[in-house]
Amino acid sequence: TASESNESVTADIVVTATASTATKTDTPILRIPQAIEVVTVEEMQDRGAQNIREALKYTAGVYNGGDDSRGDFNIVRGFESVLYVDGLKRNYGFVYMPRPEIATLERVEVLVGPASVLYGAGSSGGLTNMQSKRPQFDFGGSASVSYGTFDRKEATVDVTGPLSDTLAARFVGVVRDSDSRMDFTRNDRIVAQG
Repeated sequence: TASESNESVTADIVVTATASTATKTDTPILRIPQAIEVVTVEEMQDRGAQNIREALKYTAGVYNGGDDSRGDFNIVRGFESVLYVDGLKRNYGFVYMPRPEIATLERVEVLVGPASVLYGAGSSGGLTNMQSKRPQFDFGGSASVSYGTFDRKEATVDVTGPLSDTLAARFVGVVRDSDSRMDFTRNDRIVAQG
């Protein structure tokens, strides 16, 4: 019957994801007493996200402050989100800093609600923590070349692997030549992260 099949399906659901933003440890999401949203690199690729604003487009409680090429300004529960990279404060408020390059990120975590106990003064709405890609001991990588709207030409490469039994390395590179939707505003980028 339908009720028996629904019970068997729900009995097999297992959540194994972890998030480091809420506790600064690899705590399972089920053990975190705050609302946290995790957008993985696979989700960013599936969405075709080209920046943090697009990566968080379908995240509950997050509103993007507009398409401003000068930065990513996320609004969480009505307050501007503080941006962190690997748990370190990047900026708060309007600061002219280069936008984080989405190709260098493993995932983006949004902690909804105040987090001053762990992170100090910040936003009452929440914070956005971007996790950088880390070296892996399994050799792998990817490369892509793309062309798109506003004469966007982009090449990316991501290579990781072991250098020895105890040391691994990773290189992520991005080269982009692009106009934007605003006249006389370029969206060019050269990034090398190792």
